[in-house]
Amino acid sequence: MSAEQNRILIVDDQPDNLEILSFILDDHGYQVRQATSGPIALDMARDYPPDLVLLDIMMPGMNGFQVCAAFKADAAISDIPIIFLSALDRSEDKAKAFNIGGTDYITKPFDSAEVLVRVGHQITIRRQRQQLVQQNQQLQKEIEIRKQAEIQLKLTIQRDRIFSHITQHIRRSLHVTTVLQTTADELRQALEADRVLILKLPSPHNLEFMAESIREPPLAIHYGMAEGLDCLEFQNLGSNIRQTSLLYDVRELRMTEECHTLLEQLHIRASLTVPIFQREEPWGLLMVHQSDKPRRWQPWEVKLVEQVAGQLAIALQQADLYHRLERANEKLRWLATIDGLTEVFNRRYFDYYLRHEWRRLLRDQQPLSLLLCDIDYFKAYNDYYGHPAGDACLKQIASALRSSTRRPADLVARYGGEEFAVILPNTNLTGAQQIAEQIQAEVAAQQIPHNSSLISDCVTISIGVTTHVPTRTDKPEHLITAADAGLYLAKEKGRNQYQVKLLSEYRQKGHQGEDDPK
Repeated sequence: MSAEQNRILIVDDQPDNLEILSFILDDHGYQVRQATSGPIALDMARDYPPDLVLLDIMMPGMNGFQVCAAFKADAAISDIPIIFLSALDRSEDKAKAFNIGGTDYITKPFDSAEVLVRVGHQITIRRQRQQLVQQNQQLQKEIEIRKQAEIQLKLTIQRDRIFSHITQHIRRSLHVTTVLQTTADELRQALEADRVLILKLPSPHNLEFMAESIREPPLAIHYGMAEGLDCLEFQNLGSNIRQTSLLYDVRELRMTEECHTLLEQLHIRASLTVPIFQREEPWGLLMVHQSDKPRRWQPWEVKLVEQVAGQLAIALQQADLYHRLERANEKLRWLATIDGLTEVFNRRYFDYYLRHEWRRLLRDQQPLSLLLCDIDYFKAYNDYYGHPAGDACLKQIASALRSSTRRPADLVARYGGEEFAVILPNTNLTGAQQIAEQIQAEVAAQQIPHNSSLISDCVTISIGVTTHVPTRTDKPEHLITAADAGLYLAKEKGRNQYQVKLLSEYRQKGHQGEDDPK
């Protein structure tokens, strides 16, 4: 979608800020509207929803946090991303902004390049999510269309009791294997036939065995024998797989002795074959066989098999749509757990996973380790290199953390700002220390220049490490508190290191939490 179609609502009580931001965004093709207070912004958003809101925090009456909460509480506008604007640069202010529902945070005075990058990033994420939602809705519409087609078909053939019975059984499942086998079983019983086969057509002269229903075991066709049906279905019936074909008595046909012998071995005396279509192309064959005597197929029997083949085609399409919808929903669920910038898990999923693993390891009485990581002097890095470079740095650090955790159960998450967290289930203190050392080695190997650091000419990282076997008297939050204490100690001792704080040790010293030495 072009920038001209992207609508941005700027909410700020300072006319100068509105003018600066509007100039930056107008110049790059965005459609900008302005609001000088929270209530005005809410009314404008409800009347004409924007694609993105830039929201000042410090406003009279209704502050930015209250406005954001009002947005999130209104289902009609709750999905609109919000970037907070503020001269406040404290970690607690940023944390509050993200916890209340903000998607990004821009500090004043504004840097036009940073504003454009962060706005463009949020617009891109919103468009991608909207596309997935639209695809999801389209799939749901297609399924609804198929269901309506089924209803109409059922009404049309309601007088046909047998077809109605078969249709009901087919519709009980969306699994292809179950649908095919149910069709074969119900159709054979309805027609009192000796055998019903369903074959798939990967190519015109190649049959894939999909389902079989037989009256008695000696009539079963082995998978390796299915290719012999080519003799019957193609040589003697003209190879036209797009039309219904009837065979009353194979002994009346002119064929080679080899074919006669094969048909005797397959117990085929009479055959009714109907094609199954998918998207107007032959998908396979629905075949009904009489094994011991000739059979003159009645018109109602032919019509029934054709109707069942049509119903089967719909069921196959519905199963395909169902699985596609499941994949689309799974992708949406996945996106909701990922941090948009670093592509590691976000804070919301971190909180869920920590609680989940805590409960599991409480049952198993196994250790759970947690690492809290903070990039040293990252504010100075942003001030020196700019926020776009800071974003690139965050991505590299996230990559280093992922490289250091290779077990499927290990989880790397962006905890907030320049902080990352690593959850290590079933990991004792020694293992957690090894991971911490590996992370520091990976970060050092990145060789990210940092001319504003007081301890190194490259980016470094401080880590708080803790390990605990969960008990019923403890909570997951206690593990976070201990890891945070370890991180505080690592910074206090000079940064670019890890320090261990066990939950028991932290309690014995009676710490109640301290300010983080940025």
